[in-house]
Amino acid sequence: MGTFRAILAAALLLAALPVAADTTAGAPQPLLTPDFAPLACPCEADIIAEAGFTPDQVGFIVFDPVKGTVVASQNADRSFIPASVEKVPTMLAGLSVLGPEHRFETQIIASRKPKAGVLKGDLYLKGGGDPFLTTDDVLNFVLALKDQGLTEVEGQFYFDDGGLPRLAEINPNQPVAVPYNPGISALTVNFNIVELTWYRAPETGILTGTALSKSDTLDVAAEAITFEPLPEAISKKIPYLFDRKSGTEQWLLSPDLPKEGEARLPVKHPALNAAMIFKRLAADQGLLLGDPKEATAPTNGELLQAHKSVALDRAAQLILRYSNNLAAELVGLSTSEALGLAPADLAASGARVTDWLKAEMPGVDWTGFVAANHSGLSSESRMTPRQMMAILSYAQGLTAQGIDLYALLAPVKWTGELMEGRDDEATDLVVRAKSGTIHFSRALAGYMLTDGGRRLGFALFIGDEALRNAYDQSINVDELVEVPGARAWMKRAKALEKTLVTRWVTGY
Repeated sequence: MGTFRAILAAALLLAALPVAADTTAGAPQPLLTPDFAPLACPCEADIIAEAGFTPDQVGFIVFDPVKGTVVASQNADRSFIPASVEKVPTMLAGLSVLGPEHRFETQIIASRKPKAGVLKGDLYLKGGGDPFLTTDDVLNFVLALKDQGLTEVEGQFYFDDGGLPRLAEINPNQPVAVPYNPGISALTVNFNIVELTWYRAPETGILTGTALSKSDTLDVAAEAITFEPLPEAISKKIPYLFDRKSGTEQWLLSPDLPKEGEARLPVKHPALNAAMIFKRLAADQGLLLGDPKEATAPTNGELLQAHKSVALDRAAQLILRYSNNLAAELVGLSTSEALGLAPADLAASGARVTDWLKAEMPGVDWTGFVAANHSGLSSESRMTPRQMMAILSYAQGLTAQGIDLYALLAPVKWTGELMEGRDDEATDLVVRAKSGTIHFSRALAGYMLTDGGRRLGFALFIGDEALRNAYDQSINVDELVEVPGARAWMKRAKALEKTLVTRWVTGY
């Protein structure tokens, strides 16, 4: 899973400044400060129409993030789906509340101190919400215990992920089998994604599946996950079906699958999977443990080993660049926990962080703002361009706390479509931003260095509510299908995005 190391090594708000009034509910009415002259036409309205969008489907605001003045806007107070742009306020809240140097800690705890290599008690694997824990890190735990001389555990082996909510998926209204919608737990390994390999026995035709939890250097069998063949195909749109009736992590393989293949699947019971990986790696080193069970680690136990994640400022940079949903949710949940809320679910946690945003930025009109979760993987989240402007403007005042959003955001490059932080051929534009993509909604927000030498902020949202609502009403979460029209729609939205941002960069 080289992507993990790309993320890990390079591996997934807020007192408002005054803004000018805006009455743009429909057709664009650019608001210009004395420092800026209007851009020559064709203006934004013509560009939007040529891209095949109506005026109400596009909202944007271009602004000076230091002065808080608006340069140009359209539908600045209309709510749009932010998608992964939601990760920006999530990271700013996490960095402000937890601190840039915060590190998530995973612990190995014994119920009593081992003697002569023997633990006459229980062993606990306790998660601390680390978004970046790998199988390599778990192996290092095991090797450290071996170096300490631990050879036997007479008691039980437990896992403790009680510090954060345990959820089978980020969003139950998203497809079940997509890797960007995994289970959530305070104890996770390799972003809760496994590599499924299946093959069909030539003699019997029976499908057999196995899964590996992969980091960059170590593959470990995901023994907590099992696979069974479906007796008959349900639909060609359902190649693998999560078995909700089993009570365990079991997937059913469709007989329509080819004779062999591979796929990436989300883990639905992350803590048990992590504990089973620990057990397997311990056995390889001669330390035999019983099957893991769930229990709360004793507060007065003996800490044998601890692993700390990268600092949160580095984690935030990776999350914003690679847009890992699970990592964003773990940061958001940990932020809610630090704010005094033990969130039962992501919606409650998103609401708590929203309350914090409102308290930090009391002068902002938060009407219509909804954070259904922390990653943006929801069509229920909403944000206006002006609210995003307030968040980006607020971020300018955080540098004294060691929080530099401009540096955390990925450089934007276009090679036919937006790429963030990649090594592809770049344009001459100097833009750092976060993008968001969900069917029939596209967002991009961040900062630009214009040809006129100004650093401006911008927030751009494109969305078709009718198409999105129709999709939400028709979705079967068990199916893996190409959504009709979605790819062509997104291509048009990205082309419009590129044209508008280029216009602003070169014009101002």
